[in-house]
Amino acid sequence: MTANNQNPFYVSQQTAPRNRFVQQLQQQATPNTETTEKQQEFDNLLILKKTSQNLSNYFDQLANNIEELSNGCEAVATVLRNWQTVFRSVLLPETQMKGKGSGVTEQTISNTTNNNDFNSDSSEAINVPEPQMPVVVRIPMKDADEDNLYLSRISEATAQRGVVRATLKEAKKTGPKDYTKILKTIDDYLPYLFGIIDCLEGGQLKLKKEIETSWSCTLSDSVLKKKPRVLCKGIYYELIFVLLTYGYAYADWATSIIERQGPNDKNDLRLRQAADLLRKAGGIFAYIGEEVCPKWDNESVSKPYDVVMEIPTSMSKIALADANSIAIRKALMQQTSSSLLAKLAFGVSGHYEMANGLIKSLKDPSKVCSDFRKYVSHGTLFHQALGKKFLAQDAYVHQQCGKAVGFITEAKDAFHLLTRSKLITIALHATQEYEEVKNLHTSYVNYNNTVAYEEVPTKADLQALIPGGRVLQEFTKYEPPLPLFGPGNKKITKQPFSRDLLAGQYY
Repeated sequence: MTANNQNPFYVSQQTAPRNRFVQQLQQQATPNTETTEKQQEFDNLLILKKTSQNLSNYFDQLANNIEELSNGCEAVATVLRNWQTVFRSVLLPETQMKGKGSGVTEQTISNTTNNNDFNSDSSEAINVPEPQMPVVVRIPMKDADEDNLYLSRISEATAQRGVVRATLKEAKKTGPKDYTKILKTIDDYLPYLFGIIDCLEGGQLKLKKEIETSWSCTLSDSVLKKKPRVLCKGIYYELIFVLLTYGYAYADWATSIIERQGPNDKNDLRLRQAADLLRKAGGIFAYIGEEVCPKWDNESVSKPYDVVMEIPTSMSKIALADANSIAIRKALMQQTSSSLLAKLAFGVSGHYEMANGLIKSLKDPSKVCSDFRKYVSHGTLFHQALGKKFLAQDAYVHQQCGKAVGFITEAKDAFHLLTRSKLITIALHATQEYEEVKNLHTSYVNYNNTVAYEEVPTKADLQALIPGGRVLQEFTKYEPPLPLFGPGNKKITKQPFSRDLLAGQYY
């Protein structure tokens, strides 16, 4: 046995099983190692995916911040553009004081006219020119401390006006308009504008040359054909167009809500919201016509028809008519009687008739936008036909077939005429009504010719049977904001700055 152990080729019989056991362990360990490696790769992939998502979110937030920064740059640029004039004006009083001594009682300072205004139909003007030469403003120096109260407010008004213009410019470029943002921006600007007017009326600010601003008009036909921006003198020209833009925003918002409302959609809240917006728009337009336009009675100024008293007043009637037209739509959902629906329809047509009469009372009505005049006249005819349709249904229910045939015939002829209107909205609604009225006309005529045999009244007799109109909606009275500064504001705090009030910032 010792000899066997000394043989170099001798293999012990006990080592063979041990080697096989080691091989089995190695074979079992290999799959476990591969699984561990795959798990590590999967964990690294999850970490990479999470990091990529965080990076994507970061760049999205960065893009939003850059967009907000871009929107505010134009307002900042408007203020910065006036700094050179302001610094020049700072040195002007010192030079005059040295030359004239204590005998100086008042001082002239420059007030830059910013002529790149915004559009009145909730959008800005195209191809905005550079600001014109400064307009000189004379500030009384009887009480220098009192003048200094408005120094920062004038600068704030300039900046806020730039924000309004930037907001309207953005609204024109984008698709769906953010009406809440437009209204909020104008709400923030109006107290400054009323403050400036309050100072002008109270004598705190005196103009050596009348302020001039330019606007793109929307309702003057002769202006629309040439598409210029109309330049006019007077601070009330600015106020009228700012308020017109304010009313347009409310009216356009209501229109967008109605357009989203399908014919079979019975969402009462949307209709109520649209009616409320139109009532607010009507109140703003009425305030312009009744309160603002009479104050701007300078006959020497050539005015576009947009700012003539009759146009804003007619627009208030149209807004109220549209609000009551929504009331008819709500009443149809509630199965209201045909007689009441007829009175509501004739009430709407009455408002359209008043608006049409105001337009025709102008010296040259042809200068008013033709589409606007067509909308008013076609709206009158449409709701008169609608009222006659309801009267025909009411007469048919009460077994008055002759009256039913007479009213339904007139309604059918009117709707058929309106189907050829060049205004797409009017033509579309008229076509829908015409299809319904045509079927009613056939049914009523057949029944009267075969069963009732009643005589059809003449047009004059039918006209005498038309009831008076009724309205359910009244416009919401517009209350202008209090001036943010000026004699009408009692909460002004004095500033320590001892120099004279420096303009060169507003306009």
